[in-house]
Amino acid sequence: MKDDTLRKVSLSRDLQHALDNREFILEYQPVVDLNSTQIVGAEALLRWQHPQKGKIYPNDFIPLAEDNNLILPLGEWVLETVLDNFQGEAHPALNDLKISINLSGQQLGDDHHFRNISNQIKISKIDPARIQLEITETSIFENVGQTTHELKRLESLGVKLAIDDFGTGYSSLSYMEQFPNDAIKIDIPFIKRIKHRKIHLPILKGIISIAHEMGLDVIAEGVETQAQVDYLQDQGCNLMQGYYFYKPVSLSELIETIEAQ
Repeated sequence: MKDDTLRKVSLSRDLQHALDNREFILEYQPVVDLNSTQIVGAEALLRWQHPQKGKIYPNDFIPLAEDNNLILPLGEWVLETVLDNFQGEAHPALNDLKISINLSGQQLGDDHHFRNISNQIKISKIDPARIQLEITETSIFENVGQTTHELKRLESLGVKLAIDDFGTGYSSLSYMEQFPNDAIKIDIPFIKRIKHRKIHLPILKGIISIAHEMGLDVIAEGVETQAQVDYLQDQGCNLMQGYYFYKPVSLSELIETIEAQ
């Protein structure tokens, strides 16, 4: 526990320096549509390339960034970098790709961040319908009234909205109809329960069915096995991402992957 505490203190101290010195990088994990067998989207994933500790993943530093009030400038950097990478005529291979960007709860309720999203979309000249902003289920249900207001503001920009980590424990289907929402991303623990094609998972089956009845896209994340692919296809879920298909890659590798498919 002492070692873990010291590590967190060290990382907290390094965070501002990392932001100032551009030590953060982005990787992109493709989203595949099995109906067309094509890559139709990519989720932007933040990494910290620490000069001494190497690559650090979000679970280890995002909570620290939130505690140290650095999540907003970090979120702005992510947004600006992603939209710059995919701007107007960035590369023919990227022209039709949907871009997923994660938002924290703090970003969701921040007026400056909302204005920045609006401005960056205009500067990049990207069709806002290609941008999918993902908000975790836990963030959404912390304050339902405020969240609904903020999601409607984002919807007015023309972007798509997705609930990430759906099924974590706070989901209430009665609220789902109130939120402006275009997609849900099924939480990874649900996917890990799929051991074979004929397994009986009524909750997962119900989530997929109800979401489709509501006209929502359903994206399965963390797909790693053929059995998971087969089960999800049987249930009508054809949008997937995970190591079974592709690991997160750099922008140049993403372009090469799309061109080779």
